[in-house]
Amino acid sequence: AAPPAQPGTPAPATATVPTPRPAAAPAAALADPGYAVDVRIRGRTGEAARATLADISRVHRLPDNLDTIPVQSYRPRKPGEQGVFVYTQGGGEPLRISLNTRGVVPHTTLAHEVAHMIDLAAIGPSGGFESRRPGGLLSGVIEAAGRSAAAATLRARALTASTATRRHIEDYLLDPSEIWARAYAQWIARRGGSAAIRREINLVQQFDDGLIQWHDADFAPIAAEIDRVMERLGWTI
Repeated sequence: AAPPAQPGTPAPATATVPTPRPAAAPAAALADPGYAVDVRIRGRTGEAARATLADISRVHRLPDNLDTIPVQSYRPRKPGEQGVFVYTQGGGEPLRISLNTRGVVPHTTLAHEVAHMIDLAAIGPSGGFESRRPGGLLSGVIEAAGRSAAAATLRARALTASTATRRHIEDYLLDPSEIWARAYAQWIARRGGSAAIRREINLVQQFDDGLIQWHDADFAPIAAEIDRVMERLGWTI
């Protein structure tokens, strides 16, 4: 049987109908990342989302030419689902981030979904996830994650798992875009995150024994690669 829903595992990024992609714009200046995400949720989840944007703003900047997308609430499709990043199919334009208002790790989930937005719209050539591009700017992060103890354990489990579990591991947990999103969320937590997002990362580490969010020692080489990416892009504060 498939494993139980994970507390720190947002839903896979979801594509919708295609729209034409505008021509590339000139190189942009840098801005506080908060401009790119409009939180439209009230209550605990909205507060967590805004706090996470503040965490991100303490760590890095983003190009100032991204379209602003809303953060909205939604009804999860599966038990335990935390959030989803929705984008247009084909053109690869971000549309929205949706958060489960009953989610148990809202800070981590918002950072995870922002990572998808950055991957699709802010890094590398337009039209696709940079994390999936061989030799792309995020390839060092993906390769470091592939060398981690967590990845080795997941690959070993996939060899003897049921079909459903094997697909979950290979098609979701080991997908480069999901590796990047989990790594980015953990990097934000460790580099400048609030106590709230750090607690959530610790919770997921303990729940899955470092397989979803890496144990700190296992994560160190991955974090170093993200540092290099941010420095190369000039986004580091």
